[in-house]
Amino acid sequence: MKPSMFLAISSYSEHKQAAAEFLDFFINDEEANDILNAERGVPVSSMVADRLASNDSLVNEQVQFMENIKQTAEPLDPPNPSTHVVVSGLYQLMLEQVLSGTLTPEQGAAGYRERAEEVMTNTAGGSKG
Repeated sequence: MKPSMFLAISSYSEHKQAAAEFLDFFINDEEANDILNAERGVPVSSMVADRLASNDSLVNEQVQFMENIKQTAEPLDPPNPSTHVVVSGLYQLMLEQVLSGTLTPEQGAAGYRERAEEVMTNTAGGSKG
């Protein structure tokens, strides 16, 4: 299952502690979630979700539905690597050259693989795989 939204704190933030406190409040505070009333989907905190479900039949249906889905859901895919945008751009470039006839499919595939491996190897945090 994939969450309806992700919440994050930028590593560049000058207010990481305040941001963490806000996220904790937003996710775990019962009164805050009483106001939101599952407006953003079933709360990730089971304590908060159970509390809301006991007070609202529609929220209870949402919670029960999500519990049923969890029985067959696959694990969430990991996030894309930081090089994803560059490698995707390389793919598009090679595809356009193949479609225009500038490169053969074999040349495009070989060129894409070579350049993508360079990006993945030479970028901090990049890895093959």
